[in-house]
Amino acid sequence: MVHNETIYHYTDLKGLNAIRSGGNIFTFKPSKPGNPTAVYLTALPPFDPKLAKRTSTKKIQYFFSFDSSFVPQLKTHTPIFKLYSRQKFTVPADATTHGPNPFQKACKKK
Repeated sequence: MVHNETIYHYTDLKGLNAIRSGGNIFTFKPSKPGNPTAVYLTALPPFDPKLAKRTSTKKIQYFFSFDSSFVPQLKTHTPIFKLYSRQKFTVPADATTHGPNPFQKACKKK
């Protein structure tokens, strides 16, 4: 992953509220949904059909998009889909696009 590319973090309502709880600074903290404990990110935008094939639809209810340059030690977990950082990082609220994933229903697994 080259810095200065748009990346996405998907989450549920609980995660959305936790990230936004800092007001004008959004904080992304490592958690343990996978191995390793990390903040998981992707280059896949909300409308990409590959997204639902790779993750739980519960975890794609909401999204954040921002420039990858905000992420310290961005590493590739699997090609294209999973990127991660083991470090907590912050992104100014005005540097993100975030909200409900308008494509979540279209992404539901059958």
